[in-house]
Amino acid sequence: MSTINKCTIGRSYIQAYPGKLHICADGWTSPNVVAFIGTTVHCILDGKIVSAILDFIKATKAHTGVYLAARIAECLREYKIQDKIMGFTADNAANNDTLVRELSVIVPSFPGKKTRVRCFAHILNLIVKAILSPFSRKTSIGRSSDSEIDTELDMIEEEMNAGSGMGDEEVELDDDDEIAADVQMSDNADVESIDEEADLDGRLDPLSSQDINVGRLSIAKLRTLATKIVNSPTIKEDLQDCCRKVGIPVGMMVRDVSTRWNSTADLIQRALELEEALKVLVVKTEFNKPRGVRLARFRLSAEEWSLLRNLSPLLEVFSLATKRISQSRIPLLHEVIPIFDKITEALDDFIDDVERPACVRHAALRELLMLNKYYALTDDSVVYRIAMILHPRHKMMYFTKAKWEQSWIDTAGRIIREEWTENYKPKDKPVNTAQDGSLTRTSSFARKYFDSLNDDIASTADALEEWLASPVVNTALDPVDYWTQMDRARNPLARMALDYLSIPASSTDVERSFSRGGLTISKLRHSLSDDSARAACVMGSWASLDDAIPKDRILASFKAKRQRSKKKARTDNSSIVIVDD
Repeated sequence: MSTINKCTIGRSYIQAYPGKLHICADGWTSPNVVAFIGTTVHCILDGKIVSAILDFIKATKAHTGVYLAARIAECLREYKIQDKIMGFTADNAANNDTLVRELSVIVPSFPGKKTRVRCFAHILNLIVKAILSPFSRKTSIGRSSDSEIDTELDMIEEEMNAGSGMGDEEVELDDDDEIAADVQMSDNADVESIDEEADLDGRLDPLSSQDINVGRLSIAKLRTLATKIVNSPTIKEDLQDCCRKVGIPVGMMVRDVSTRWNSTADLIQRALELEEALKVLVVKTEFNKPRGVRLARFRLSAEEWSLLRNLSPLLEVFSLATKRISQSRIPLLHEVIPIFDKITEALDDFIDDVERPACVRHAALRELLMLNKYYALTDDSVVYRIAMILHPRHKMMYFTKAKWEQSWIDTAGRIIREEWTENYKPKDKPVNTAQDGSLTRTSSFARKYFDSLNDDIASTADALEEWLASPVVNTALDPVDYWTQMDRARNPLARMALDYLSIPASSTDVERSFSRGGLTISKLRHSLSDDSARAACVMGSWASLDDAIPKDRILASFKAKRQRSKKKARTDNSSIVIVDD
């Protein structure tokens, strides 16, 4: 960090920020197998949410919550912003619970659990895993009672595993879409727990063996078929020909990658788009020779295609929600609760729709149980409700329209009033009568009338209460722009609103910083030192912000370093002694 800090004024850039700062953190392993902790900072500048990489911290120990908290605290102290941090956004891995608790001890001004945000994109992905659990044998549902079906599933899984190596056509995953191994383990444990809860829920009749088999076979066949197609240039080309023959737009199959968000949803959606072409492809003679790929083994039945058509809308809800919540540099925290509510409504409709396949209704039930678990966890943090209330189009009205219990609405009001009073409400300024001698000469008879007038003004001049009592502002589409204008007008509530509405709803930005790291430490530059990688990533991030770094000083620094290297090389050469034979 010392090299970076000598070359950048990014520190002073955020040190001078008038409000609170927010951070995101996540772990990443570079192509040259160096573990980093990516940390980004988020705030509002010129009416826009901005983010930048604080550091790629080299991790030299296991990623325990205690260790991560210590390294992040060290980073914050380097920038001298440890007392300005409010929001902390990260995924749902268990070590982040410890991290938040420990960081609040190391940095006492950090509010800890009450301003923690669980990455909403990760929550949505976890809910999708719950949807798909009835279609997998890696759950509490266990193996089928039909040995023939189990044998077929074993064969399909073996084929998929055998063809999972990408060979010369290896598919690179975007780092911001990929899920870390430790997070996967935590996710799998969550899904297992929800499976057990769903079995005891009683809202739906238990799944029959037939329903289970149809669900599992449809997904297993489709995954393996996609792998076979993606791995073969010949089959891919033939699929395009099949698209033309059946009169549909030419498309390519996509693989289902377990470590990638929304991968299964993308696979099913693409398969449905190419359904007619795939039906022709799998029965072609050249792809069904005894020692060939034998694609007919993965031919989906009419019932299996029907199940996919019913499952696709359920998954599409989450694909759309994930894309919406993963946008960068726009206020999104206020949308978390409404999205939770909309998804709940959609899931209830799916569960109660008796025309849907039983397997899909059970998938929706598991999804709802997972959603309820994480919806309840939003109560641990004050930020969601405060952001909602400070949005001009919501205020307290949203909770009423959503038919929240009155006690919940009262709690939300109490939370925002406490935060306003403790941290943002302007302190009363007593009148200094000594500065104006005329006040002391004013008769008590006259002063009592005007003093009472001042009391009336003071009693109503509470910006938060005025805000809560006023109607919603339906024309305010961008809450940050609205409150930026209010801040310029010196509205006392503006600073609090800008602080809360700028908290990231997901850790997408820090995950995208890993993409920057992947480009910096590519397979062709794998020997780049970790210090060089850190400097390149951090400086590249800050360079996107106007006047955040002194480019002339940095270029001069690089030029001086190059000249020192050349001088050293000349010195080394001059010391060489040539001995004649």
